[in-house]
Amino acid sequence: MAYRLIGTIIIYSIFLFCFSSCAVNHGPVYIKDGKKYGVVSGNFTDHWFDYYERGLSYKDGEYYQDALSDIDTAIKIKPHDQRWINTYGMHFIDYFPHREKGIIYFFLGEYTLSEDELILSMHHAPSAKAGYFLDQVRIKRMLLEKKEISAPEISLVYPKRTNEEYAEITGFVMDECYVSAIFAAGGQNLIESSGKHIPFKKTVYLPEGKNDLDIMAKNLMGGQTKKTIQIEIDRSGPTIVITHFVPGLKITGYVTDQSEVTSFKVNQTEKVDTLERGSFSVVINSDFEPVVLAASDDLGNKTELALVQDKTTHILCPLYDVLLASNSLSATDSPSGLMNPHPQVQIVLNHITDECIVYKRNINLKGEIRSPSKIKKIDLLIDGRNVGNALSEGNKSVHISGHVISFNKSISVKEGENRFAISAEDISGNVYTKEITILRKIPEILKLENRFAIKIYPLDERVKKYKSDLINWLFGKTPVFSGYSRFMDQSSSDIFRKSIEQEILSRKRFQLVSLDQIDLLKTARSDDRLLLGPTGNQTRAALPDALLIGNSCVDKNGTDVTVRLIDLSSFEEIISKDVFCTGNEIDDLKMMAVQLSEKLHMALPVVKGCIDRISGRTIRVSFDNGRIAEGWPLFVYSDQNGLNDIDTCISKECHPNIKGIFKMGCDKTIDMGKSSAHVETGDKVINK
Repeated sequence: MAYRLIGTIIIYSIFLFCFSSCAVNHGPVYIKDGKKYGVVSGNFTDHWFDYYERGLSYKDGEYYQDALSDIDTAIKIKPHDQRWINTYGMHFIDYFPHREKGIIYFFLGEYTLSEDELILSMHHAPSAKAGYFLDQVRIKRMLLEKKEISAPEISLVYPKRTNEEYAEITGFVMDECYVSAIFAAGGQNLIESSGKHIPFKKTVYLPEGKNDLDIMAKNLMGGQTKKTIQIEIDRSGPTIVITHFVPGLKITGYVTDQSEVTSFKVNQTEKVDTLERGSFSVVINSDFEPVVLAASDDLGNKTELALVQDKTTHILCPLYDVLLASNSLSATDSPSGLMNPHPQVQIVLNHITDECIVYKRNINLKGEIRSPSKIKKIDLLIDGRNVGNALSEGNKSVHISGHVISFNKSISVKEGENRFAISAEDISGNVYTKEITILRKIPEILKLENRFAIKIYPLDERVKKYKSDLINWLFGKTPVFSGYSRFMDQSSSDIFRKSIEQEILSRKRFQLVSLDQIDLLKTARSDDRLLLGPTGNQTRAALPDALLIGNSCVDKNGTDVTVRLIDLSSFEEIISKDVFCTGNEIDDLKMMAVQLSEKLHMALPVVKGCIDRISGRTIRVSFDNGRIAEGWPLFVYSDQNGLNDIDTCISKECHPNIKGIFKMGCDKTIDMGKSSAHVETGDKVINK
């Protein structure tokens, strides 16, 4: 009985579908080069989407007046350009009648009408294709007006000097000839559509020293401007050098730094006013109390040196040795100065062992070099390569000579193993070397398996699949995109998909999940899941958080690709991005993949922050950079090692205490749902 009822319903539904799809025969059909124009993929049913589809067919054949007539009819019913608009049932299309009218007017030479339509389309629903043709229209109009080619005006705000990990460059570019591209410190174009006033922001990682960066802007007429700025990165503290010691009386030496030394303290008493061109002379008491010297520069970088005079031998040695009960003592080569029963250079690194683990791209080597004879040269070797003076100040090499040299030197470490060697040579030509191996690991919370996981569907896959299965096509619960079969060929689609996968993998922002069986309705439940790594290897991974589905549209004007990131927990769209190119060669497809990846990463960056206020179940967050979109999953965690930042762990494993995965709420609050997890002020957050 049940099967008979189901069969009756299916037959009745098919009957209704066919009845509602009865053809309405009007509108000419043209044939050019063996291809028909003025046709639709099924029967013409006199709906707005039929007029839109037929109008596009006329447009492809360059039957522009017929195309305008059909598109205008569609606009009377559906007046706004819109992505993902419902046609019937669970079927959707991208609907851009004003964009297509603007393109038609462009080819008809009606540039004013074309610009009006394309601007309207960009106002309704911005698209890369509309942006491209709007640029072409403006170029044509400016050429007809014989507009003088101008140079874009660039205004910038940036830190000239900083000790931060990243430097942020912000600004805007103005030009009456429409700014079409902005490139800051290399990389991709920072803007998606041209304009007369374009703001921009670029965050860059820079190494220690002075960095020259090019900011370039171009306009639609080919005019361009380049500005070169310099940002000085100084993460190293001043260098404190002891040149002479008179037991029970004084210590003399000097402080040097690439920046201005703004503070010099002796036992926490400010003495910066006593410095004469960096030189100092400190009177010490005869009660053998430790002497702590601390120097800071104007960026807040700090170096400390703690010294103590031995009560029996009157030998001056670093307090660090005393605290570690070291047998190594430093002294001078003069009877009244620094003496050492072991006449050799010593290189001591504070808090760093010969083999240690770090979790940050930049770390600070802190320590002392001591010698009975004066040190005349210090070199730093990285992976066997001599990079010059270990205590050079940024891009400036400095001459340092003394018996005790205390330093706080910032160095960059790559992921994996790093071999460093500090080599010191005294005035007698003796060379001594300290070697260390630093292993840089990725903190647990930042590892790829904790990143947002997505599954990339082949372009147009869902359309092809559902059209091959009538029951799913009629009754599928998942929306189906219809592109009127104007898709890329399979070879081009495969090249594009492979290219965008490679681009996303190289950025390490998202994890990609590979499924053996491509089945949209099973994706959220499938246990057959693999994680694609940056090298292409596969490991077990979590289920995807979202699907990246895409559709292509190829016509005589070019190739348009639109992708949508769909949340698998709600099946709602997270973000939609598109690219357009007039060509369809392999290089064009790869270029579109690069542009699309850049748009996705700019829209969905990794954002860190911390909980700054808790009131009942209302938890407010402040962010270090940007903000997390409402509904996006985020981790709340604390560092069980008790360190200030998970990135700076040294010589110990770093396993933050993950308190839970929650969703971002509105107004910078966290939506904990029904979770009873204990979160505290100061806990950190990072989006997945």
